[in-house]
Amino acid sequence: MLQAELTIPAHYDMMKNNTVDPLDFVHYLMQEDTSVCWKIPALGERVIYRK
Repeated sequence: MLQAELTIPAHYDMMKNNTVDPLDFVHYLMQEDTSVCWKIPALGERVIYRK
């Protein structure tokens, strides 16, 4: 729906009650549209997006 060029799950594991695995989100995305680009950065990893 968003037609985003890149999707990056954020804020997981930052709060006590936020225990959802970001891969669940990625699996959902892939079921909806296999052309979706995604990135799950490692803790502290810098992500620079260039179009």
